[in-house]
Amino acid sequence: MAELSWLPEPLHPVAYRIGRADELGYQLGLESFQWSRSKPLARTRRRENGTEQLVVTGIRPVPPRISMMFSEAVNHLRAAIDNVVFHLAGQTEEGPLNVKREKAVAFPIYGDEGKYEEWCKTTRRRVPQLTPGAQLGDRIRSLQPFASAGRAIASVEPRVAYLNGMEVHREHPLLLLQEYSNTDKHRALRVAVHRSLETVRGDNPAGDARPMRTIEVGDVLPSTRIGTPVFAEHSPFVAIERPGIEDVVVNPGHRGAPHREPAATAGPGRHGRTQPSAPQGSRLRLRAPTHPAGDRSWAP
Repeated sequence: MAELSWLPEPLHPVAYRIGRADELGYQLGLESFQWSRSKPLARTRRRENGTEQLVVTGIRPVPPRISMMFSEAVNHLRAAIDNVVFHLAGQTEEGPLNVKREKAVAFPIYGDEGKYEEWCKTTRRRVPQLTPGAQLGDRIRSLQPFASAGRAIASVEPRVAYLNGMEVHREHPLLLLQEYSNTDKHRALRVAVHRSLETVRGDNPAGDARPMRTIEVGDVLPSTRIGTPVFAEHSPFVAIERPGIEDVVVNPGHRGAPHREPAATAGPGRHGRTQPSAPQGSRLRLRAPTHPAGDRSWAP
């Protein structure tokens, strides 16, 4: 394959994994967008104590395949990193790996330097090329979250968070990928969290701008005095909960979801050498047109 002629053949599956994750990212964004455009909120008007309310009576379920695609993308990205390290570990001066040493090969991910050092003590006896002092080991250490904290990924664009009164959660891409992977293997990814940007325009300018919030069946969207017109716009979208962080969600098609940076920076360059940074244009942003058209309703 001409496109992969620069890459060692044993690493072609890594390229396929990353390509598949890229494809899944686009599909995730597209499916999320289509769900948002399908007017998934069912509502009804209700009069009560001199007011008229718009009440949520149903929410169309998010397609289960969105969860499955996200899970597959996470698996491919995590495996791609280990696949690269396994290949490079066998190309060092220590020579090919035997069966016993193969089992010890992995790409460690540690946010705590002390725990990383403990891992090194155990690994150095079996696969010294993975630990500091060896070229590959030095590269692995430089990618650890405790050594590259500046690479944190925001759960939402800061300007969007500012406009909507949201808190920005930042996490290192490797820790984020590890948490998604562990959650997917041992529990379940919390996909299909319904959130919405609500815009209400009426006779109360102070209440016109409303932040993103969770929407559930039974919620009252706009409420107005009978006879007073109010224009309400809601933009529901699919989201996924960041593991271990309560009420922090990201759009699965947004760059806050897993992306390629860990795999790209850990991989070999065109000449078979580990590179100090990702090649130009190598980042995988799991993006697609994810801005819903909105769901507008009049509540006279």
